[in-house]
Amino acid sequence: MVRGVKNPLWFELGSRLSQVREIQAITLLDLGVRSCVARNTIANIERGKAQPSIDTVERIAAALGISACWLAFGVDGKERFQARIRRLGLKDKVPRGSEQFAFEGLHAGCHERLRARREVYGLSLRELAERSGVSHQTIRNVEKGIQVPRVDSVHRLAVSLDLAPCWLAYGIGRKPGRVLRDNDSAAVI
Repeated sequence: MVRGVKNPLWFELGSRLSQVREIQAITLLDLGVRSCVARNTIANIERGKAQPSIDTVERIAAALGISACWLAFGVDGKERFQARIRRLGLKDKVPRGSEQFAFEGLHAGCHERLRARREVYGLSLRELAERSGVSHQTIRNVEKGIQVPRVDSVHRLAVSLDLAPCWLAYGIGRKPGRVLRDNDSAAVI
């Protein structure tokens, strides 16, 4: 790893997932049933061997009763999940599966948010692909609503477009500022 370079926000997704499962005493099998995500997929996410799509993260988060933003990117307002549990004294009161949590489908607007922001910057698909390191075909498929992006792709796209990753993925959090274009440069205010 290069020193001085910050890890992407999604990097600790697996450990956050494992931590919450442990606190709530939920097995991989139970979580798989509740979230409609294969337990092998959940295990691979926990081990860091798979980067899930944002809809998978949202399903798992809904099944656990936690924020999809926090699970995917480690943010939930200004307070992390563990800090909130300690502050509120909830370690023994975290839901253990007795409640049903609604899957809201927040990820469904990602393609519209991505296209709108790319167009604000006046970027072509290929230009955004070069900036982000995400293939132009993936970006095209996401914008058309054909493909749900993975958390690593959302993070790279968000950074390239000066967006909060959670806002791009789920429409939650800091909304983007206006972009003022002056000749060939763009400034965010």
